[in-house]
Amino acid sequence: SLTSSEMIDLYVGLLEKHPAIRSIEDGLAEDDWESWSQFCKRAGDKCLIVGDDLTVTNTDRVSRAVESGAINALLVKPNQAGTLSQAVEAIKTARAGGCEIVVSHRGGGETNDTFIVDLAIASDAAYIKCGITRGERVAKYNYLMKAAADLGMTS
Repeated sequence: SLTSSEMIDLYVGLLEKHPAIRSIEDGLAEDDWESWSQFCKRAGDKCLIVGDDLTVTNTDRVSRAVESGAINALLVKPNQAGTLSQAVEAIKTARAGGCEIVVSHRGGGETNDTFIVDLAIASDAAYIKCGITRGERVAKYNYLMKAAADLGMTS
């Protein structure tokens, strides 16, 4: 069992050894705000420090994470926010703090609905997280490729 400080040292070492690592999501305990801030200060220039359990797409928690310098990227799960308006507010709060946006599916009970692709495009998200390609997720990837083609983007 490692302390938060030891975990941060471990992550920083991994990032130095493996610069291809682009993001670390939920790297520390969800209520260890001070350690998250230290982690982002030490590693935020090397990769995205993504808040998921830390922020739970909750505007108040996102605001606290931004103000304390705990994250430089927000994972957005629309169903976790409760309403689309609340998800958009969380995105706006993170953006105002200079954070990247990662729109994510929600594991369990997924459908072929492709709305998260629309949200990712509308919010100009840097990333989208759809999960491994299987049944209900293939619809999201197919729609994402079609949207990219419609927008004149290359794959």
